[in-house]
Amino acid sequence: MKLRELGGEERILAQAMGRYAFANSPADYETRYRERREFRTEDLVLAIFEGDQIVSTATFIPMVQNIRGKVIPMSGVASVVTYPQARRKGYVRKLMTEGFRRMKDRGHAVSTLYPFRESFYERMGYCVFPQMKNANIDPAKIRKSLRVAPKGRVVRYSTETEIEIYRKFVKKYIGHRHSAVSFSDLRIGEMSKDPRWIAVAYDEEGEEIGLMTYTISGFEGEMKVRHFYTMNSTAKYLLLDWMGRHTDQVKNVIFPVRSDQHVATWLCDLKAELKSWSWVSAPMGRVVDIRGLSGIGVGFGEVCLKVEDEYCPWNEGVFTLRSVNGKLEVEEGGKAEACVSISGLSALVYGTHSPEDFVYLGYGDVNPILGTLHTLFPRQECSLNESF
Repeated sequence: MKLRELGGEERILAQAMGRYAFANSPADYETRYRERREFRTEDLVLAIFEGDQIVSTATFIPMVQNIRGKVIPMSGVASVVTYPQARRKGYVRKLMTEGFRRMKDRGHAVSTLYPFRESFYERMGYCVFPQMKNANIDPAKIRKSLRVAPKGRVVRYSTETEIEIYRKFVKKYIGHRHSAVSFSDLRIGEMSKDPRWIAVAYDEEGEEIGLMTYTISGFEGEMKVRHFYTMNSTAKYLLLDWMGRHTDQVKNVIFPVRSDQHVATWLCDLKAELKSWSWVSAPMGRVVDIRGLSGIGVGFGEVCLKVEDEYCPWNEGVFTLRSVNGKLEVEEGGKAEACVSISGLSALVYGTHSPEDFVYLGYGDVNPILGTLHTLFPRQECSLNESF
């Protein structure tokens, strides 16, 4: 067995494995890769060989993520694949362990992924996020229920020719919302290969306050929205109004919503059908380097924790975490008040779980310091707005 990084034309081998695991046909994986490889040169692709045959791969995509108000480098893990003949040999663990080391070297303090099985990656230090949902609505119901015309305007563009408009807004949006992520400027360019419409909502002063990307399957078909980003209520209703203006063109609109977006309360009689993103498991996130969390927004208080992390030994040890003017300060050492797994620390940082639950999840017994943890790491609504 040999583990090494893939480069150049070798990356086509990883694409072939991804097609085997996640696609319904092996056709055209090489053509698709060659069309898009210029946008993926920043990706780290690791592979395991048995002899001269590739049997397992994992891809680590450089991204950024908002962690409690601070946008920091993040690695998105994708295309983790092992061919059937090489499964149950621990190869994915080896790839992920090397991947964590590379993430740290790149300065990526956190990581997210969509797991094939949540419990597998939980054991590797990840915690589960709420799952995004798709809302399916009849656009005619919007037109009937929207009683006040939102002030502002919506302008339509295309990812084929105006991708910079999308890049600009996404940078603004991720600075606005905890847990929001974005690809690098280079990777965003790949959207030009999958043309979509872009609808941008502007307020009365001409400020961009909302954006959605979408496709329309055809006359009397459906509008499928891929990204639905709003900075405030005006943006939300401007984009809803835009959907409603397609009443005589499409029969239904499907758009993504976060777990904290209660669509049923947006308009009366909307009757939105909600379904989870059924093609993937719930996303997960992990702290890769505790020291890289310095400066994220927190509440108030101070706590000293012993952290256990089997896969990132640089996180093993005792850390004092304190709030200084509303920002987290990380200091090594101190007298530990409780012991947590890295999954537990990740859950605190992302705000996904109540620390009362930790003892039942195997994240550690933190009951003696529950009050401090609640004030230092208030719960946050967490979601992953991109798929990879």
